[in-house]
Amino acid sequence: MEEHQCCKQIRTDRAFYSHQCPRKGTIVVNGKWYCWQHDPERVARLCKENQEKFDRKHQASRDERYRRLAEQDVCKGVSTEELEELGTNALRELLDILKGD
Repeated sequence: MEEHQCCKQIRTDRAFYSHQCPRKGTIVVNGKWYCWQHDPERVARLCKENQEKFDRKHQASRDERYRRLAEQDVCKGVSTEELEELGTNALRELLDILKGD
């Protein structure tokens, strides 16, 4: 059986230089040989999983940021004393009313 080398080019620490992966090719995709690490299907699956994990992790902070921006828009032109008098519950109720529109 003929052995094949992985066809993936690997960049070195210098931006303009690269070399071919030294591992044996074990997977054929579209006629090209890849090692387990550079298998395009595995790479695509891992990228998708990492993106989904990132999105889940940062969704809460995005929601909080948008909520604060909405609160700032609602509070424009209202003095600090008036806001303290209203309290946070009234502000949340006002935001819920605005979301309904």
